[in-house]
Amino acid sequence: MLKDSGHKVGPLPQIDASAKYLDVAPTTSLQDLENMIRGRGDEVAGVFDRDGAPLFAPKIGRTHDVTFSPEEIALIEPGATITHSHAKDVTLSLADLGAAKQLDLQEIRAVGPHRTFSARRPRSGWPTDRKVKTAFETAYLAADLEVQRRKRMSSKPISASKEEDFYDEAYNQAVVEELRKLGVRLKETDANSD
Repeated sequence: MLKDSGHKVGPLPQIDASAKYLDVAPTTSLQDLENMIRGRGDEVAGVFDRDGAPLFAPKIGRTHDVTFSPEEIALIEPGATITHSHAKDVTLSLADLGAAKQLDLQEIRAVGPHRTFSARRPRSGWPTDRKVKTAFETAYLAADLEVQRRKRMSSKPISASKEEDFYDEAYNQAVVEELRKLGVRLKETDANSD
């Protein structure tokens, strides 16, 4: 395991030669990494073992995702935690929950510019992919309906920017409610209270 190979005294391993990584200290904590990646326009993901030690250097992805190589995935043991950045303050995605189940993570986290979203593995384990997909589809519909309701109730036209803000907030709330029905507690905190 990397933790025993001495990586705490040197740079964190960069497993995928074709990828970009953040250069961080081997003693970087989850909280410190989240503060570094908060508000980035691209996604950056860090993986921490059960004891809170980073497994390899935080990987830089594209605007909406980070892809781990098979070699990186092989290093992620059940019970690990992954944190990553979201460009906007939107909750965990369907893909995030899918990764949590596939990798049997203890926790999956996303940091937006002002909020942090996290979900811990339920005692009964992560729900099936089908149930999670249905929950997200229901949340998308609920958010759309809420935006339409707000537009009807408004006496003035709503700007595209404001409509997007309404949608994100309604979507975040709907995802929390739908995942709660599956036994997944999704927690949302302000960045200043982390």
